Amino acid sequence: WHEEAGGWLVVCFEGLTASAWTYFGGDGEHLESVAAVLHQLSARRAPDVVQRTAWDKWGAYCDPCDEPLLAGDRLAHCDPAASNFMVERDGRVRMIDWAWAARAPAWLDTALWGFRLVLDGRQTPVQAARWCAKVPAFTRASREAVAVLTEAEARWWEAWQEYG
Repeated sequence: WHEEAGGWLVVCFEGLTASAWTYFGGDGEHLESVAAVLHQLSARRAPDVVQRTAWDKWGAYCDPCDEPLLAGDRLAHCDPAASNFMVERDGRVRMIDWAWAARAPAWLDTALWGFRLVLDGRQTPVQAARWCAKVPAFTRASREAVAVLTEAEARWWEAWQEYG
């Protein structure tokens, strides 16, 4: 939480006793919990403090007419890599490192998670699609919108690699 008073901005954080992943393992341990976290997040409206949009991150890698496909009012993490999920001792999964938080469509984080399941998690595309299908917002996403994000994300990573 945060509070602004008397000219001061106070930001508080919660400490976690948890372990981080380095990749999403093949047997799916805790992936059901990750899907549940993404489902909960997909229903959450972005707070007013979040001004960045998905278009701000990926728009340079899209056709301008595609902007409405990446528009939304939901809170998105925008980097659902394995290293940004932690498993607490009780098995509860938490998302950390919200540096890329943005306003986005409800399905966006789940689509990005699908990429990570394949790239980082040693899942096949079919397995990743099954995990993503556990998040209703993703199943309702238009194929065109997911394709636009997929292409933009690939271009973003390509540009990042060229940059160094």
